[in-house]
This record gives sequence, structure tokens and C-alpha cells, in this order.
Amino acid sequence: MRNKWVWIGLAVVLTGFLLTRSGFIGGGDQAAGRGEPTITFGFTPWTTTFPGTYVAKQLIEDELGYPTELEQADVGVVYAGLARGDVDIFMDSWLPELHRDYIKEYGDSIEDASTIYTNAIVGWGVPEFVDESIQSIADLNDHRELFEGRVVGIDPGAGMSRTSRELIEQYGLDFEYIASSEAAMLTEVETAFREQKPLLFLVYRPHTMFTKWDIRVLEDPEGIWEASEIHAMVNNGLKEKAPDVHTFISRFKMPLEDYEAWIFAQDEEGADPEQLAQEWIEQNSQKVRGFLEGL
Repeated sequence: MRNKWVWIGLAVVLTGFLLTRSGFIGGGDQAAGRGEPTITFGFTPWTTTFPGTYVAKQLIEDELGYPTELEQADVGVVYAGLARGDVDIFMDSWLPELHRDYIKEYGDSIEDASTIYTNAIVGWGVPEFVDESIQSIADLNDHRELFEGRVVGIDPGAGMSRTSRELIEQYGLDFEYIASSEAAMLTEVETAFREQKPLLFLVYRPHTMFTKWDIRVLEDPEGIWEASEIHAMVNNGLKEKAPDVHTFISRFKMPLEDYEAWIFAQDEEGADPEQLAQEWIEQNSQKVRGFLEGL
């Protein structure tokens, strides 16, 4: 009889342990019973958000032991979430120009943790087959009818959308900026190249557009566009919430060329982002060790 109660007691203890491990007991953001808080990534609908986010996400899960989640939203919502503490990390902050308004608004509540890569080209472009005399933004008013007075762009909250509107005013252009989404813009670009129709649109690296099409980046005599650096932003509470994650993000780097190779594989070959992250980690083991040293 005594043995029976011993076995029952052990079963109760084991059941409680398993329930705790599976997350049915306990709560808040202590996920999976591991005693570690969930790390939330802000995730915009841009192709440039995928590589850094998925690599960091996988390493935080597998090497540092934290559960993670992606919070998908427009970039303005992501920055607001960072400031409130609802979002811990955003891996696609374009500085110093494109996201300056968000930094101005939320800068006291967020931290610039690291520069992931530099020399990200931004601007306006046209297909290389259009009139050779069109080399500069300053030339555009002379060719308004050719482009139907339109600049095709991405989502309204993007820094490039704001800068494009400023640029129209600065150059005194009789053009309208058409905000849509990256996917919608690229569909229109693809149609323009297929049908050999002139189009004025946003261009930026890293992106597969430069590997798929012959694009002429227009000169900007006023110097309004400038190459960007892509930074990782974190909320001010991450250092206390998960100090090892904070240190890891502060060390994180990934070359622009690796971003473009990733985006091509994902967009053109249908590669799975989680598999691409695993491959990048395996191929860059020395870098990864540097990110994680001492953590």
C-alpha cells in the first residue's frame, strides 16, 4: 500500500513538471516554462526585414534559449511598439535619413543597438531602356508625360515615401507620389520591363531588382537621397529583460551582399526563410561564435 502512494506522489510531481514545461501552468511572457521571457521582433512587410530577423531569431531560440515571436505591422506601428515595450527588437531601421521622424518621436524610449550593414542605396530609378537624356531627377519635369506624372512607391509609412514627397517639393516637380506596397510596386515594375514601358519608381539596395532588371538610378543634384545604414533597434527595457540577448544584438552584423543573395533565393526560388537562416548560420560559424562569445 505504501508503494502505491509513493507511485501516485511521483506521478503528481511528474505531471506538474510536464504541465509547467508545456506552458499550461505559469504565464505572462514566460513561455514554454523555460523561465525565459518571450523576445518579440517587429516585422515589416519588406524583403529587407527577413534576413537579419530570421537569423537573430533562430540564434536567440537555439543558442540563448528564449522563445521568440514576430509582430507583423507597418513600420510606424513597429516603432510605437518598441517605445511601449510591446516589441523588443527591430532589425530593419534605416538611418540616418529614412526613419529620422520615428527616431525623433520615439528616440528617448528606444536604443540604437548596432549597425547591421552600410551603403544601402536609396533613390528613384527608371528602366535603362528609357531616353538616355534622363539622367537626373532635375530632368523629370521635361518628361512628365512620358511617366504620366507618377512616381510609384511603397507603403505610405515608409521613410522613402516621406522623402519622396519632400523631394517632389524641393525640385518643384509636377509629379504625384503613388504609395502602395512593395509587392504592388514590383508588380508594376515587372510589367513595365516586360512591355518596355517607361516607369519612375523607388529603388533601393539590398534588393533583387538590380539582379533582375537593368535599372538607371537617377542622379540627385540636391543631395536629398543618401545611402543608408541599417540598424538594429531595441526597446530600453531589453537590457534588463534579457541582458544576453541585448549583448548578442549589439554584436550582430550581416553583409549587404548576403542580404541580396538571401532575398533572391527567397523571392525568386521560393526558399524557406527558416532554412536560409540555418544555412547562413552554418556557413558563417566564426561570425556566429563572435556574436555569442561569453553568453
